[in-house]
Amino acid sequence: MPDNEDCFSDKYYAVIKKNERNIFYISELNSGFHKLMDNGRISLDSIISSVSFYEASKNMSSYSENFLYRNGKNIYKYFLTVVPEIKRESVDSISVFLEKNGTIDTVSVLEELTPREKEVLIFTLNGFTNKYTANSLCIKEGTVKKLLHNCYQKLSVKSRTELVKLFIFSN
Repeated sequence: MPDNEDCFSDKYYAVIKKNERNIFYISELNSGFHKLMDNGRISLDSIISSVSFYEASKNMSSYSENFLYRNGKNIYKYFLTVVPEIKRESVDSISVFLEKNGTIDTVSVLEELTPREKEVLIFTLNGFTNKYTANSLCIKEGTVKKLLHNCYQKLSVKSRTELVKLFIFSN
């Protein structure tokens, strides 16, 4: 299968278990998921660090979220679903499903940001601290943090680093 968008058209499936030393490992996965991992596109760590994985293992219930994958300049959006298998009141294993949910067009996502969120985003992408941004825009540092958090949610990223990567990869 070619190494491009076409190899991401299927649903992907993996089962993650924890051994006796509480270390996670993949016990089974389908060929598509295997290809994603072989090419370094997705890692066990990225799945385990996702909100879905944490919520599913903590609350012992299914959880879903949007999950971004970057391939060069293309940013693909996946829908990640995590389903725990419960035995004896604890999570025995966790099934992970990835389904392609479109490609992110950063231009249209930016249109969803408020003018103030765009201002904060510009300062952040230029490497300025929250304190400097707050002083420059004559607002409180807490307001900058809140606006930045809103940007993270709207752009489906979890950190300042992911935010910068998103714009590096999309340009």
